[in-house]
Amino acid sequence: MLIPVLEVGSAGLAAPWPMVDNRSMPSLPGRSSVVPDRLLPLSGALGRDEVGLAVAVMVEYAGGDAIKAADGPSVLAAFVGSMDEAEALAVPGGLALVDAAAGVRIEPGCCFGLESWREWARVPAGESPWLGHSPDPWIEHRPDGTVRVWAGSDTLTSGHIDTTTAALAGMLGDAERTLNEFVDRVGHWARATTTPDDAGAFVNLLRRGLRL
Repeated sequence: MLIPVLEVGSAGLAAPWPMVDNRSMPSLPGRSSVVPDRLLPLSGALGRDEVGLAVAVMVEYAGGDAIKAADGPSVLAAFVGSMDEAEALAVPGGLALVDAAAGVRIEPGCCFGLESWREWARVPAGESPWLGHSPDPWIEHRPDGTVRVWAGSDTLTSGHIDTTTAALAGMLGDAERTLNEFVDRVGHWARATTTPDDAGAFVNLLRRGLRL
């Protein structure tokens, strides 16, 4: 399965709303063959404080000093205002490929960004898109038609997951539904945190930025 994930980092975060501690996140399914970053699986089932963490991470990552200085409900309004002037929304994370039966997961590479998740849609067409660097995950199209996704550039030490183009297309559809459910959940959270207009603008920004 392809799981939308947000990289929450290991440093403590502060926000003017309740949130879980990003330094004590549960692990994703499967084991990583590389040193994992702290990743929050995104879904419509997140609790209020988990959504609070996700929003805090996005604001911290893309917001800048002016937004960090805002307080309470004005944080989201300032975030939306800053993004109106930016070229694109950047969200740390991506899609994690998990084979629960084999106990293996492949995490998005550094600088890939959740906003780039649709790059995976090029795989069923026979392409091998860039999936981030360090540890440089990559995709191999094998002669037998199998798609092998490597966790890192070193094929001797990194793990891999084998799948098919048809299976990947199905997993991408599931990932898109999960992202839409996550944004809907953020909408509920935002309407309880700020004004209806600011909440709506924030959700619309996420939908555009995540290409939903």
